[in-house]
Amino acid sequence: MENNNFYNLTDEDVETLRLLDLQLYGNLVFIVSDVLSYISTIESIDLVYSKYENTSENLPDPDVPALESAYLAVIARSILFDIGFARYGHLVEKFNNGEIDFSLSPDEDINLGNIFGMISYMYFLRGVMGIYERDLSLPVFGL
Repeated sequence: MENNNFYNLTDEDVETLRLLDLQLYGNLVFIVSDVLSYISTIESIDLVYSKYENTSENLPDPDVPALESAYLAVIARSILFDIGFARYGHLVEKFNNGEIDFSLSPDEDINLGNIFGMISYMYFLRGVMGIYERDLSLPVFGL
């Protein structure tokens, strides 16, 4: 690209880019959460096999990456939750000022999904915390 005038960005575009940067960060946190969930699953499989290897040393503990995964999932969903509502607030303001005339229903649906997602991830975290507190060296399911 030639002659980029990024210093001429409008305040609205700066805010849009800020929200999108946060969204990228939230997506990255979700990826790390998924990797930890994957590790927990691998450790759960290894834990089952370890019963047949006659060893009790260095047993995997799938509860730990599962708990880390759950915490990160809550953080990631919180980030996206905040972004969705921030963007919606900007759109409502523009709608009320007559700057836009399109339906805000899709944005409301996204925010409703984020509300349900937060509730879901909080229950998910609660369940994983319970499994972690049991500390029974069992496989972790449902991650």
